Amino acid sequence: MESEKDLLGFNRTKAEPRRQAKVRVVRVGASHHLVRLAWTVLIVLAAVFIGFPYAIRPHCEAWLLSRDMPSLERRKMRSDEKRAALDTELQFAQSDKGSESLARDYGFIKPGEIPFKVPGQDKMNQKFDLPDRERLTLWDRIMFGLCWISGAGSETVKAEDRQASF
Repeated sequence: MESEKDLLGFNRTKAEPRRQAKVRVVRVGASHHLVRLAWTVLIVLAAVFIGFPYAIRPHCEAWLLSRDMPSLERRKMRSDEKRAALDTELQFAQSDKGSESLARDYGFIKPGEIPFKVPGQDKMNQKFDLPDRERLTLWDRIMFGLCWISGAGSETVKAEDRQASF
């Protein structure tokens, strides 16, 4: 049997060489860094292009509302004026003189009168209400483009309750 010292290796006569572990060195070339950089840039650009429309949409809706407010106020004033004119016309139509005038406008005649119609009279009385269009500035065009990208538009903004609908 071997002694305790032999088991611990104290009595060796010749030193045995240790085995070297095989280490494989891999050199990373410049192309690997370019691929990594390309993927990083691609991920950042995707995050920007996906997140940008969501970030700018509330601002676009607020800009659309503030831009439409003067025209909405003008429309309200015109409708108030029209309502006042219709109220006076209603009061006139409810009077005796007004009902006779309206009956003549609708083609009713008194007994013994001869009816005649002037050709083209209806076209002369017709009024054309063309909307007033304003010229767009460069800033308006840029903002409309950003609103188009973000998906904000006149159909997403409710003018009645002044809140955006998603």
